Amino acid sequence: MKVVIFAIHFGPKIAWMDIFLKSCQYNPNINWVIFTDTIYKTTIPNNVKIEFMRLDMFIELANNKLGTDIVNMEPYKVCDFRPSFGILFDNYISEYDFWGHCDLDIIFGDIEACTLDHLPELDILSSRGGFKKNGRRSVPKMCGGLSLYRNSDLVNKLFYKSNFNHIFSSKKHFAFDEHGISNIIRQNIKLRTKWDIYFFNYPHETVIKRWWFCTDNHPGTVNNDHIWVWVSGKLYFRGREVGYLHFQDWKRIESFNRTIPSADHVDKIYISRFGICLR
Repeated sequence: MKVVIFAIHFGPKIAWMDIFLKSCQYNPNINWVIFTDTIYKTTIPNNVKIEFMRLDMFIELANNKLGTDIVNMEPYKVCDFRPSFGILFDNYISEYDFWGHCDLDIIFGDIEACTLDHLPELDILSSRGGFKKNGRRSVPKMCGGLSLYRNSDLVNKLFYKSNFNHIFSSKKHFAFDEHGISNIIRQNIKLRTKWDIYFFNYPHETVIKRWWFCTDNHPGTVNNDHIWVWVSGKLYFRGREVGYLHFQDWKRIESFNRTIPSADHVDKIYISRFGICLR
């Protein structure tokens, strides 16, 4: 299955971009397209394209493709548009079976092993399943950090079932990429959807349980003293292989290390609440 994942960032240069790109490189059967108004003078893997786009260019694209009448918005508002990427970027996805979206405060492990075998039987794949907290299980939903959609007319137009013009034109952030679109997906019984915490792989006909993802604030999985290790495309936590780490909260810590040397010749990375380091 051919997969392309989109990411959009408007604003200051991302300090750990080298590491993000390195983790993409080790998933050669998945392609990424990153739209940004920042110029990165770094090595770009063959499976990644970085294309220049300003916020005003995105607004113009949305108005032309979606029929909206947006005048201006904050950069973070772009997250609400993620479920519409199959329409917004239709000229990028014609050769792909699936398209998706991701955040950039992520380090990928071997996500191919966690996804590609399952995709033929799915229409929607989210990396955010329900988890237990205080004895109760939360409702699974789409994940802004990483979700995949089948490239089909039905799936690409799911967002039309919402009051999308109001959602996209409003200055308010609705988290539509996680909450609103999840409600629409649950109501469509034709969709083959998977949003478990765990994915299963079957190497040599032996069932192996892997963590699909983890985030630095995910209940019951991470505390501030834990260290994650990325080794040549594989990501490990407590000796268990993991699909990816989303360090969305750690990056906000003032002492989090963002001074990272070039990752061109790096094959081992350590990640914790103290930052990303090479030793």
